[in-house]
Amino acid sequence: MDAGKFDELMRHWARTKPNEIAFADEEYEITFAQLDSLSHRMAKVLQEEGITRGHLVNTTLPSYLGIITTFALHFLGTVSFASGKLIRSNPPLNIDWNISLLPNELVALNRTIIIDEPFLERVKSTPELESIPGYAKLSDPARLFATSGTTGTLKYTMATAGQLESIAAEVGAFDCAGEPEVMGLFPLSARTTYRHAINSLVSGRSFFSSGFVDYRLPKVLSKYPIRTLMGSPAQIATFLQLLTNTGTNLPFLKTIILAGSHPSQVLIERIHSHLDCTVIDIYGSTEAGLITSREINRDKISEFKMDSLVTLQIVDEKNEVVGPKVIGEVRYRKLGMADSYYANPGATTQFFREGFFYPGDYGYLNSAGALVLEGRLDEVFNLGGVKIGAEAVEEIAQAQLGVIDCAAFAMLDPSGIEILGLALVTDDDFDLERFGKVLGKKVPVVPQALFKISSIPRNENGKVLRQALKEGVKVPLKSPLPGLLLRGNCA
Repeated sequence: MDAGKFDELMRHWARTKPNEIAFADEEYEITFAQLDSLSHRMAKVLQEEGITRGHLVNTTLPSYLGIITTFALHFLGTVSFASGKLIRSNPPLNIDWNISLLPNELVALNRTIIIDEPFLERVKSTPELESIPGYAKLSDPARLFATSGTTGTLKYTMATAGQLESIAAEVGAFDCAGEPEVMGLFPLSARTTYRHAINSLVSGRSFFSSGFVDYRLPKVLSKYPIRTLMGSPAQIATFLQLLTNTGTNLPFLKTIILAGSHPSQVLIERIHSHLDCTVIDIYGSTEAGLITSREINRDKISEFKMDSLVTLQIVDEKNEVVGPKVIGEVRYRKLGMADSYYANPGATTQFFREGFFYPGDYGYLNSAGALVLEGRLDEVFNLGGVKIGAEAVEEIAQAQLGVIDCAAFAMLDPSGIEILGLALVTDDDFDLERFGKVLGKKVPVVPQALFKISSIPRNENGKVLRQALKEGVKVPLKSPLPGLLLRGNCA
């Protein structure tokens, strides 16, 4: 999609439905007329600052500023990407500009544009950009999408100007619901949110987004007739607690889409106890988009349905395809998916092979050909010869009274032996002694160290950053069980 197409769409909707909502979040509404005007004015100001075609530009902005700035950067023909917090990648990106609310040490001050009140007043008073530079050709890089799996190591896929239109047109997570008024909890840096944004522009629909999962979320869901909500299992669990705390009733909400990690049965039951909703569990990746999905109703869980454009296989340690019901590594290919990482040949060689993407998951195909996931290869811990998946521990821990969120991870004890750790986010109902006794009876391998922390570190797609947990835990506390070390205060 050339920048001229963005310009054409904005002008069209600004003329035909100027006062209808183009974007709304927990604090701001932007009409189609305002989106058109502000995006063109922002582009003019950024051009005056020195941003030009081909520059690599990071944005670290709240939703309403992020959407305006992203379209402005497309007008200028830049390579843009968004981040919740700009951090160092390996190999590092050669960033030309950073646009944010605060400076960042990774980008020089003379290459940083701070969006504050004076800057916004300047945007409002600046004439609109009349001549759209855009991209020189459709093969020019246009947008980067960050992905880090569970390791926290940043990698980026890249979409060209010509691929933006196909991203908008592809079947994505939100399309699984069949409900047009949708809101996502993932940031604009996520490929699924960006796709939703440009798809909304193409179709002339309102783009609803929320950058916060706190008291503001029930308010915005009550204000607008949103019928579908998408988030990670951790985000949806917090959302359900907010409904209880605020006593909010959401009669319009009919579908919950879960993405980013596997939901527990406890979470599914909580959703159905709070809401008259269909639950859709999706499996996909930044690299390829939606791969498969399943519907979870109160009385029935359907099998995963594969996207028609996907070829998915299970392979063994020799990279040979195995038959049904044999557990192995998942690999897939999809028409239009990424085939490399941006400026990262090492990661490209590791994860893209023989025309397939290897996401790092393991599972099997059942007799009907449906995917059954067993976990992630980097989340299977080998503890003294005993292999244990993180989800096997987390699902049991998450089901206990007072546990809001949790994550298992491998760590070294003082003697250098690898042991299983478990980080917990709890509320006032949590009883440590009771929890320890239940855990000792039910989990296949008992964690030898517990950590009470304020929040589980996750990437922008909701996946647990286990290395961050491993590096951050400290300060031992008294243990409720023999042989179980309890710790607190995760840095």
